[in-house]
This record gives sequence, C-alpha cells and structure tokens, in this order.
Amino acid sequence: MRYTTILILTFIFFKPQYFYAQSPKNNRLIENKNTIIFWSVGKKLAWSDFNKIKKDTNLISLAKSYTEIKMFPYLPSDSNSYLYKVFACFHRDKSYTNSLSKYLLMHEQLHFDITELFARKLRMKIKKKVIKSSYIDYSLIYEENNKAYRQYQKRYDEETLHSVNIEKQKQWYTIIASELEKLKEYSIDIN
Repeated sequence: MRYTTILILTFIFFKPQYFYAQSPKNNRLIENKNTIIFWSVGKKLAWSDFNKIKKDTNLISLAKSYTEIKMFPYLPSDSNSYLYKVFACFHRDKSYTNSLSKYLLMHEQLHFDITELFARKLRMKIKKKVIKSSYIDYSLIYEENNKAYRQYQKRYDEETLHSVNIEKQKQWYTIIASELEKLKEYSIDIN
C-alpha cells in the first residue's frame, strides 16, 4: 500500500512531458496545428513549413528539421484504463532552412518519414501489450523506442553526409519506403 501511494504521488508531481503534453480533452492537438505538422501519407513538407529562414552563410547545416514522437494517454468513455496515442510531429517554429534546394527538402522529408517509422514501431509495441500495463511500463517502451529513433536519425545523417552522398541518399529512400510499407497497418491519419 505504501509503495502504491509513493508511486501515485510520484506520478502526480513528476510526470514526464510527453505523457501529458497533449490531450484530446483540452484540444491542444488542434491548437498546435499552427506550429506542428502531423505526419500524413498525402502531406509532404514544403520550405514554407520551415518557419525560420536563416541567411547565415557560415552555417554548416543548410537545413534542420525538428521532429519528435509524441505519446499521450486518453481515457475512452467506455473504459477505466488509459489508452495511448502516438504521433510523428514536425515543429515548424523550430525548423529552419538556409537553402531552397528541392534535393535538400527531400532529405529533410526523409527525417520526418523516419519519425513516422518509429512512431509506427511504438504503436505496434503498444498494441502488442496483451496485459494491462502500468504507466511506468509504457514510459519505458517510449524511452527505448525514442533512443533507437535518435540513433537511427543520426545514422541516416552520417551515412548520407547530411544529403551530400547522393547514392546513399537514394538507398535510404528505398529503405524507409519499404519499412513504412511493412508497418502500414500501424499508420494513422490525424486529419
């Protein structure tokens, strides 16, 4: 009993940001549509989606896409247990460009596609949980997935030399398209 009380108090006072960041109850997903783009099959990024245009020619990076996977709970009206929704997000207000190259834009789009790939992997892991798990179990799944996601994004940039290696870039297009197709049953459409 004492352990349960401590766990509940810990949850109330030290909730991770991703757990309570959005909730359909307060419509924050809708409010964030001005600054956040949610991954969708039919929506490709455009340079106009990058709110920061940098003219500094000393920058090593010509563009930066700020993407993340958001997971949050919701309480269905017919249940006493929280379920989890997972979204791949592109932050317009944190992403920038110093170029308007179509080729570079395709590289940045693939960063967003990788985010969706790992969002699908997370949805799959959550769906495969047969037993009712605690908040801590789900947060650990999220953290493991997020760590793998960050490493994968880093590997993508390293292997393509941030889009400079054209042959590697082509290989990555094929790999990501194939991986997304394999996990298409875990895609969602927020629109």
